[in-house]
Amino acid sequence: MKEAAPSRIMYHLNRTGTSRYVGGCVRDSLLGFPPGHQGRTDIDIATTLLPEDVMEVLSEADIRHIPTGIEHGTITAVIDRIPYEITTLRADVATDGRRAVVAFTEDWEEDAGRRDFTINALYLSKDGTIHDYHGGQDDLTEGRVRFIGDAEARIREDYLRILRFLRFSTRFARDLDEDGWAACVKLKDGIDHLSRERIWNEISRLFHAKRSPLALRKAAKASVLSHICPSRADPEIYDRLHEAIGHPMSSAEGLASLWPEAARETFQTAFKPANATLDEVDILRRTVKDVIEEIPPQFLLYRHGREMSEKGCHLAGAMQARPVDKDYFHEVMTLPVPHFPLKGADFVAHGVPKGPKVGAAQQYFEKAWIAAGFPDDQETIDHLMAAAARSV
Repeated sequence: MKEAAPSRIMYHLNRTGTSRYVGGCVRDSLLGFPPGHQGRTDIDIATTLLPEDVMEVLSEADIRHIPTGIEHGTITAVIDRIPYEITTLRADVATDGRRAVVAFTEDWEEDAGRRDFTINALYLSKDGTIHDYHGGQDDLTEGRVRFIGDAEARIREDYLRILRFLRFSTRFARDLDEDGWAACVKLKDGIDHLSRERIWNEISRLFHAKRSPLALRKAAKASVLSHICPSRADPEIYDRLHEAIGHPMSSAEGLASLWPEAARETFQTAFKPANATLDEVDILRRTVKDVIEEIPPQFLLYRHGREMSEKGCHLAGAMQARPVDKDYFHEVMTLPVPHFPLKGADFVAHGVPKGPKVGAAQQYFEKAWIAAGFPDDQETIDHLMAAAARSV
């Protein structure tokens, strides 16, 4: 409430209507987590003003804004390149499990009633008053994630709430709320109607959650995960990897450990993640293969680099249900990472004709250099270079 940008927006909005901070920024503030661009949660605002009135207010205040979701009442104000979503109070008139037809309202309790979980239906007015219509503060204190009203009704409005329930529970709850989870399991077929992109947005964020193994074990047992990805899920490997690394997983680590048999094409079809994520999964799996085959640690480092070699050791340990040999791992973490010491121009300077012979000489040199233990002294490198030049 003291930050300049959101306070400026709220000042102008409240001159015409009534506006309050809403949702995650209020929830996280109560838990001591700073929201906003320096924190973990965006700052969102709910208002009684209609979208066109919001745009007029922002224009008069010379605040840049974008009609990002005007059909659902959302205008995004932008100050110093930081977005602030401003959404008109609304009620869902009709839903099909993916999209909603909305009607605008001035009733705060009605707006709260259409939200997913009690802890996300908290409002903070300009005088510091918290407005809590469904017991969200008590649930936050007790470590519960609970649907507002009838859980099945909330899920039928948007089946993505099954995955959101899992993700929010792993962050804010000690366990899954029984009624909420029962509704999720009953309606799990609804996941099939969701877009792959929306599913990936939730699953990739779930991998970062501290208590994700608990939720994923239950999701696998209830066959919820089979509606997310058709490959066989192995939450035990995921659990062991999660315990071993002691920090949030990358998306690639989550995919490779939870669905260890899934092909790249399976992930592409199921989630449509970024190619960079799929590339990392491929590299991670090749690294794991090398670790299991116990190739020399320095060769592992040369092939994959320090970070990926470390990840490969952890995943290999999780897949084999036993840690990688401690001496092997120590060498992976302490030996210098070898870097190929020459460039193509160096071979040309030693008399190798430009063209295919440069590549052949590089291959000869690399094999000899690796066999010699990745030497970095110039005398040995020159000796190997001379041999490579003669070989072509």
